[in-house]
Amino acid sequence: MSKGLRYIYYILFIVLSSSFSNRLNAQQEFYEFGQVREIRIYFEDDNWKYILDSLFSSGDNHSRIKADVIIDGETYPGCGVRYKGFSSWNSDETKNPFNIKLDYSYENQNHLGYKKLKLSNVIYDPSFLRESLSYKIARSYFPASGANYANLYIEDKLIGLYSNVEAVDECFVEKHYGSNDNPFFKGNPESLSYPFGQNANLAYSHGSDTTDYMPYYKLESDYGWTELLNLIYVLNNDTASISEVINVNQTLWMHAFNYTLLNLDSYIAYAQNYYLYMDDNNIFNPIIWDLNM
Repeated sequence: MSKGLRYIYYILFIVLSSSFSNRLNAQQEFYEFGQVREIRIYFEDDNWKYILDSLFSSGDNHSRIKADVIIDGETYPGCGVRYKGFSSWNSDETKNPFNIKLDYSYENQNHLGYKKLKLSNVIYDPSFLRESLSYKIARSYFPASGANYANLYIEDKLIGLYSNVEAVDECFVEKHYGSNDNPFFKGNPESLSYPFGQNANLAYSHGSDTTDYMPYYKLESDYGWTELLNLIYVLNNDTASISEVINVNQTLWMHAFNYTLLNLDSYIAYAQNYYLYMDDNNIFNPIIWDLNM
């Protein structure tokens, strides 16, 4: 290889490395603790609140309506917006929690690598500290979402201050586990009318048919029910092999965190609001979620 060609490769390496480093820093800064972002939503339909309220009250947690979204001055057209959460929604309120999908109309549209925004209305926390501070504590011990704040405007009207929490999605698991196409679940029962603690509790209580577990867990990947059932079976019937199916260290830290902070709207009490992602070593990793209670 000629000296000139080596020099060109060296310059390209420096440029690409610098670009990657700058993007990574920008990603980290978007959820930097204590920062307040500005998010503006402009819905295509003037009747947006009625539509969103109707969708949510009917139990439709999938449909979205289109809106242009501006994040810290950057405009993203054709985003998909819906409400999120459960008990934090109120049809009489304008300040409801939002789930914003940036790549709803345009594939790979993202803000600093993030394709989805989760905005919590902090309805149960007058201090406005619990959620962002809890995630900050959690990140000292295991992978957890970044979280700070955002002033949300709709049609240029300030709705209020929200918690701005990093979504646990394909971007999150790619960053922390190096892949995003393995079995991925959310402990997310269709209804909370089940007995207390018996929702997505990973108990082998429904037999060997994976379809009987579907009302309790939400599949976030293209496949995975067989792998989830194997995890549940081993946890309940082959305890000597637990370390072969789940990240024991991360699980113990998650339990310690939940009990110490009395995070009861989680696996330890309501048996919901957590994720499971299988890494490339075929080990499931638990991920906490929804710390606004």
